[in-house]
Amino acid sequence: MELREIVLQFPKVWENMVNAGRFKMTTMYAAITKGDDRVRWRHLFRNNEARPKALHTTWMTCHGNLPTKERLKRFHIINEDICIICNLEIEIAEHLFFNCRIASDIWKGVLQWMDVIHQPKGWDEELYWVLKSSRKKGWRARVLKLAFAEIIYGVW
Repeated sequence: MELREIVLQFPKVWENMVNAGRFKMTTMYAAITKGDDRVRWRHLFRNNEARPKALHTTWMTCHGNLPTKERLKRFHIINEDICIICNLEIEIAEHLFFNCRIASDIWKGVLQWMDVIHQPKGWDEELYWVLKSSRKKGWRARVLKLAFAEIIYGVW
């Protein structure tokens, strides 16, 4: 009875079970937890041949837990939150990896070396683009995933 409000958030699942005359806990559990255990960037790490420390740094960035200057200042660990690379904007992951002029030039240079035509944007757009582009089979997709993780680590 305590979970009634949660169950009622899934009216179609509940209606199907009422019509069938049978409540299945596994069906309701699957409806409640659907998508909670999966993140859209999980494929970035599957069969990625980057170094473990590069994958770890990328994983921390994807989770939003990388200790950027902005986060450290928010926790009162440091007083200055300006980007250490360009000294122009606040150092957040969005800026640090793709919006910072110098980091953006690094990413553009690697993409040019790989013969890929792409204009770097923000973190979410780049993550989506890399995920979409690396779903293909072949060496280019594997190198793109590797390069993404290694550049994140290298800039960090």
